Amino acid sequence: MGSSGGPMYIAALDLLAELCFSQEQGITVDRFFPAFKWNRNKLRGSQHLEEGTKRIVEIAMKHLRALGERAHTNAKATGENPSEEELILAALSGVSPAQRAKERYLVPAETVAQFLGNELLSFNAIGHSRKLLPIYLDTATELIKYCQQHNLKRAIGRIADAYVRFFRRFLLSPIPSIVETDNPHLITMHKELEADREDFYKEKPNTDRAVRVFCHLLQTLTEMNSWHAAWSTLQCFTRVMQEITQHPDPSRECQIIANSAMAAVFWKCSHYAFHAHCLGVAAFLTGNGGEAAAAASRAVLATLCVPNTNKERRNFERGSDSVFEKNARIAQLFGLQSAPAGLALWQRLQRMQVFQKAFPEVQALDGLLRNEMSDENIGTTGH
Repeated sequence: MGSSGGPMYIAALDLLAELCFSQEQGITVDRFFPAFKWNRNKLRGSQHLEEGTKRIVEIAMKHLRALGERAHTNAKATGENPSEEELILAALSGVSPAQRAKERYLVPAETVAQFLGNELLSFNAIGHSRKLLPIYLDTATELIKYCQQHNLKRAIGRIADAYVRFFRRFLLSPIPSIVETDNPHLITMHKELEADREDFYKEKPNTDRAVRVFCHLLQTLTEMNSWHAAWSTLQCFTRVMQEITQHPDPSRECQIIANSAMAAVFWKCSHYAFHAHCLGVAAFLTGNGGEAAAAASRAVLATLCVPNTNKERRNFERGSDSVFEKNARIAQLFGLQSAPAGLALWQRLQRMQVFQKAFPEVQALDGLLRNEMSDENIGTTGH
């Protein structure tokens, strides 16, 4: 492959990708996947592994984007200007030309995005070392953006699943003891994984970037109403954040970004108690000055939105279980017994000196509205 992936090798990979990504019917993109194994085997231990991996990812993403553009162009042309044959088929089948165009072009293109995303974000395709993890995180970001651009709801769920599986194995699953096996290959893999985990927590840019990708993913999933994937992502993310904060010198900014992102998810799905909980943590971690006052004000106002009845929409999962059971499951993610009450959240802001940092106008409004709520509660109790 030469010192960094010779021109002939790169051209051959590009041609292979073009052939694999150009099929309209019949998904052949999986025939490109062995290229990642070839790259690892040929460049493992070499200083050129990072560059070789980056090139293969760039080739794959280039052809995925080209495939998506072709699919949308063809679907639009067929839907707007159907041929006589398409019109006859539509009349016979009752399926419009636009729907047929979607099934012919857009559905296969999304299937390719699912396959490719699942492969690129798998545990062993790109890698998790200090030098390869940035490539992995950049790739995840590109795939999320691609799904946003083309509104690929099935693909974003598959990509979220792959990202979650990666971090569960990378950071959360126990590493088997070396004494449990006499296989030299497994021993080497376990040692490398242990070293890469330690590097992850030491390398603050990688830690912060992984958190930002989690946040981007959660935001995209909520925007696309992919609640099942959002729930599994949130479960993994809270555990990852626990691991990060338990290591020495965790980044405050990283924790603020994470809690703000989770708060946005809970607001979108109407779990206002946990929205207020996360904003309170973010405000506590924010320093002083105007930024701290704004964060504190948001946290104070959020406590006013927490309903006493705890009636919230069922967006994370479908089933017959009650809202209270769902709240209990969410509470477990944060080490709580149940959804916190608005008053308890407000009192916590007082203890953490967050309330005192809020803008004076917000404090005054909070006092006015809280007094009105107290009067209403007294009136209700009297009846």
